Amino acid sequence: LRELHLYDNMLSGAIPTGIGKLRALKLLYLESNQLSQTIPAEIGNCVNLEDMGLYTNLLTGTIPSTFEALWKLRRMWVSRNALTGGFPSVLLKMPSLQDIYLD
Repeated sequence: LRELHLYDNMLSGAIPTGIGKLRALKLLYLESNQLSQTIPAEIGNCVNLEDMGLYTNLLTGTIPSTFEALWKLRRMWVSRNALTGGFPSVLLKMPSLQDIYLD
């Protein structure tokens, strides 16, 4: 699976940790749902991920440190959640990152 588009589907609950098994995944769009709990660290196993949209959910916690393995990630949208903490230093280790939306 290279693309997962599940935005605006009224999904709720946690993002399954099994998502980390999708190592060929390039595009992950889960925005505009009611996803809650933390962003699973296992997303860091999706080493081919280029775009990730998680905005407008109910996600809490911080950006996982495992994201430093996402060398190909260009765009990350995580705004409009309930994330906590300061600016994640892990983002400074992501050489391909061009766009990020946090709030």
